[in-house]
Amino acid sequence: ESLRCDVPTVACTATIAVGVAIYEAHDIRFSSIGAAYLALNLASAVAERMLQRHLLAVNEVDVSKPALMILNNGIGAVATSCLVAAVAPHEVGALTTALREVS
Repeated sequence: ESLRCDVPTVACTATIAVGVAIYEAHDIRFSSIGAAYLALNLASAVAERMLQRHLLAVNEVDVSKPALMILNNGIGAVATSCLVAAVAPHEVGALTTALREVS
């Protein structure tokens, strides 16, 4: 199956780019760590989409799309939680305190 780049796809991508430009118009700062995080995020997003495409279209796994979404979000939540705990442990403490106050 060939993938095409049509006008609606380009229009959506351009709309996203304009939204990002508007959002960041008054607060643009460059840092090398930010660029590294951006590159890591881009690489992981591309790898994830390629894997999803492979599992859904090429190697057809017998799992429903909602189940794949739950699996994907669950893995992402665990990975993000581990990253936050490693990089900013004070945030974990703040979250625990906030959850105790709500209950």
